[in-house]
Amino acid sequence: MVRARIATRGGLLALLWGCGETAPPDDEGIDHADIEQLVSGLHQQWNVDEADDPDGSWDALAAIYEGALLTDRYLEHVRRSVRAEQAQTQVRILRTDLRTAEQLNGMWRVSWSVSSALAHQSHQHHRLHDVTADWTVIHTESGLRVASETYRGARRQTGSPLNERLEEGAPEADGFVDPLEALWAQP
Repeated sequence: MVRARIATRGGLLALLWGCGETAPPDDEGIDHADIEQLVSGLHQQWNVDEADDPDGSWDALAAIYEGALLTDRYLEHVRRSVRAEQAQTQVRILRTDLRTAEQLNGMWRVSWSVSSALAHQSHQHHRLHDVTADWTVIHTESGLRVASETYRGARRQTGSPLNERLEEGAPEADGFVDPLEALWAQP
């Protein structure tokens, strides 16, 4: 199934690789609420049922990323999906929340948190991660998109109170989990 997705995207991926140039950053009119909207869509490709929506992962990523970065993120997702499938592991994103966003020299330094559920071997783990990245955000015909991204760091929050807070839905439970890291960081 995953290989079929790659084949159907072949022509589009080739086109995107040929279009590696992105527009220069245009910070005019971009504010904290816009960045929050982009962050809210991060990692949603993990919640797509590919059987019902074969293009769903691509569409989820295309709502955030642009150009060559979109292609990179899609291929990364496909690789990680294959590994998850081989390990009989399912990842579900519970929540993605903006922590901070500040403008620095034409870029945005963005920190967010992601909480996720990782299911494998008939049990489930909750994961909570904090991530920081620098983004170049541009205006496109489809709205604002991230054209470049440099990760500054990711940190997994640990401890037994984490699972309790996630299950209770307490506000402190807002957090980031990189599904790829969660997949291989199981206790």
